[in-house]
Amino acid sequence: MIYESYTTSSTQTQEELEEAENELKKLDSNESDYKNIISKLLPFLSMVFVETFCLIFFAEWGDKSQLSTIVLAAREDPIGVIVGSLFGYSVCTAIAVLGGSILAQ
Repeated sequence: MIYESYTTSSTQTQEELEEAENELKKLDSNESDYKNIISKLLPFLSMVFVETFCLIFFAEWGDKSQLSTIVLAAREDPIGVIVGSLFGYSVCTAIAVLGGSILAQ
């Protein structure tokens, strides 16, 4: 590393510095784009919704039913799969909530 520093010309050093600065500017612009998207979505998404979605998504990651839903959405009408999935999930959640409230009493 010391040898490389000693043998590198000042123009090469300047080029390296400019290249690094350009890469940092690209990263900053990508980060600001990401923050703009998030700031536009935040009024529509509450933190409870985001946390619940993440919890369920990662808990079900790789589950057979999730994989079969993905395959079904790829082969059939995605809107029908979404509606059916939401209906099925709603029924399962309702049963779990009602069952939990009955057990709690």
